[in-house]
Amino acid sequence: METAQFVESVAGHRDDPGHPTATDDKLRALLVAMEMCDSLCEEISRDTDSPTLAALFASAVERASQRMELAQIRAAGTAQRTLIHELPPETLVALRNVADDPRDYVLGHSRLPDDPRTAPTGRTEYRNIAEALQRMLRISYFEARDRLHAAWSLLPRTDANGIPQGPRFPVLAGQLDSGSARVKEVAAAARKLDRLRPGIEARPDARDLARRVEEQVARSVAEDTPRETNKLFDAIADRLDAADDPPTPAEVREKTGIFVTRRTRHFTYLHACMLNDDAEVFMSHFAQSDNPRTKAETAGRWPMPQPFREPVPAPASAPTPPPTALPNLRRGSSRIPRPAPPKPSRRCRASTSATRSRTASTPRARARTG
Repeated sequence: METAQFVESVAGHRDDPGHPTATDDKLRALLVAMEMCDSLCEEISRDTDSPTLAALFASAVERASQRMELAQIRAAGTAQRTLIHELPPETLVALRNVADDPRDYVLGHSRLPDDPRTAPTGRTEYRNIAEALQRMLRISYFEARDRLHAAWSLLPRTDANGIPQGPRFPVLAGQLDSGSARVKEVAAAARKLDRLRPGIEARPDARDLARRVEEQVARSVAEDTPRETNKLFDAIADRLDAADDPPTPAEVREKTGIFVTRRTRHFTYLHACMLNDDAEVFMSHFAQSDNPRTKAETAGRWPMPQPFREPVPAPASAPTPPPTALPNLRRGSSRIPRPAPPKPSRRCRASTSATRSRTASTPRARARTG
C-alpha cells in the first residue's frame, strides 16, 4: 500500500482528488502506524518458533530502530525551525494529553489547538528549544542538545535569507540516508568535526583539508569501531596542534573553557582547556600544594571537616548498658581509697611461714627476742 492510500484509509477520502494531503492527516496516520508496529512486534515475538523468521524479525526491528533515530533528529530540526518553545502553556498541556491518549485525535473526535498568531510578549514556558525537548520528551538536556546539533549539521537547511542549503557535512549525511552507519555514531562524529573546524580553517588549504578529513572520518565510522574512530580524531587533533602558527581567535574560543562532561548524584566531572600561558598559574599552584615545605601543602594534609550527621537512635530492643561505677568518696575527702591487696594462695602462705621461721632462728633475731 502506498503512503497516500494509507493516509486516506486512516483520515478518510477527500472530495477533491487534487487537494494535497494535509499534514494533520499524515500525523494521524503516523500515530496509527506506530500503534500497529507495536502490536505486530508483540504478536511476532509471541508466535514465532522458526529461527529463520526470528533472525529476519531482529534485522527488521534493528533497521526500524535506526530509521527512528533519524526521525528523532528530523523532529528536533522541525522543532528548531518552528520555535516550539514559544507555545503557550495551555497548548502544551493539550498536546501532552493527545500524546498520552491519541485515540480521539486519530478518530477525528478532537482537534489540536490553533497555532499562536503573534509572538509571545512575556516569559515563555521554556527558555530555548533544548529545554523544551528535554521537558516535553522526558530526555536529558545533553540528549536534546545533541539531537539539535545533528539536525543542524546533517540535514538540509535554509540560511537566514530562506535559501535552501545542503548539509554541513554531506559525506556523513549520505551515510544516514543509505543506512551504512548508526545515527548516534554519525552524530558524534559531526560534533567532533565541529571542534576541529577552527584548526582546519586556519590552514591555507582549508577547503580541501576539510573534505579529506570528513571522508576519512566517514570511512572510519562505517568500517571501524568507535574506539578506533576516537583514535583517528585524536591523531588529527594532534596533527593540527603541532602546527607552528599560533591558534586563531576562533580556535581559542572553540577549545578553551570549562565544560561539564558528566554529572551524577554526588559528583560533577569537569574538563578544562586553556592556553599554556594561562595554565602556568594552575601548575604553579599545584606545585606549591605538593611541596612539603610550604603552608599550602601543610594545610592540604589537615583532615577535612566531616559533615554534620544526626545521631542514629538505638533500636528499642537493644539492652541499655549499665552506668559506669564510680568510687564512693567520703564527704570532704579528695583521696581515692586504694583497692585491697589480693589474698595469698596456700603456696605463698607456706613459703611466708618458712621464711619467718628461718628469720627467727638467726642471732640477730634471738638477740631481739632475748
